[in-house]
Amino acid sequence: MIRQLAQAIRQHYLGATELQDVLTGGLWFQRGPQNETFPYAILYIIGADKEQFLGASNQMKRVQVQISIFSDATDGGDTIMLATEKFADAFDWCELHINGYYSVKMENTLMGPISNIDDIWQSILNYEVWFVKE
Repeated sequence: MIRQLAQAIRQHYLGATELQDVLTGGLWFQRGPQNETFPYAILYIIGADKEQFLGASNQMKRVQVQISIFSDATDGGDTIMLATEKFADAFDWCELHINGYYSVKMENTLMGPISNIDDIWQSILNYEVWFVKE
């Protein structure tokens, strides 16, 4: 399921042209290539759980996703803020498509502060992804 979720997020990213225009280095799963061009984002799966409801055999699942966005622009954080906003525009409450599941949605639960460490700007977005197996 994790692989399918990562692929669904990546597929949604490929349809978000405004986000791609800002994240010229791309969106990567778990880690980006060495010496990747900034700005870019990395997708992490940071947790998952499930619950059975109404005695049904189907279960509702929740996966926690974190997106770390990085930039080395010397613009006082403008590029990282724009990337964060475009990511939120593309993914907040978006519907993902995963075969065998329905009601897949993403809810933003955290927009972290923009920080600068060693001339690299960074911000994080946390999401909960909810779905039910068909």
